[in-house]
Amino acid sequence: MRLIDQYKYIKQRSDFYPAIDDAIARTFALLKQAPNDPTLNSILTQLDYIKRLTAGGREPTLDERTSTRIGVRLVREFEPAPTDEIEEWANVCREVEGYFRDWLDDATFQTIDEDDLPDFY
Repeated sequence: MRLIDQYKYIKQRSDFYPAIDDAIARTFALLKQAPNDPTLNSILTQLDYIKRLTAGGREPTLDERTSTRIGVRLVREFEPAPTDEIEEWANVCREVEGYFRDWLDDATFQTIDEDDLPDFY
C-alpha cells in the first residue's frame, strides 16, 4: 500500500505545517479541559519540538526524527479513544509524527510503498 494513502491530513510537505499547527491547537483545547494531564503536556512538548525542528523548511536529522514518542503515548493513553474529538486529535498527531519521522520529499512521499520505507526505529 502506498504510504500517502494512509494519510488524511498530509498529502505533501506544504500540508505538514498547517497539520502541526492544527495538532498543537487541538492539544491546547484538550489541555483547557485537563490542564495537568501529563500525557497531553508531553505530546504538546513533542509537537512544539517537531515544529521548531522544521521551522523555515529546516531538514531534521535522523536522530531528531526518531526521538519523539507521540504514537506510543497515544496508544497507551487514548486507545480506544473515548470521544470523536480525541480520536480526530490523535489521528492528526499520528500523521504529524509519522510524516516527521519519514521526512520524505513530495515525489517520494506520494509514490513510495510503506514496505519500502527504511527501518530505523
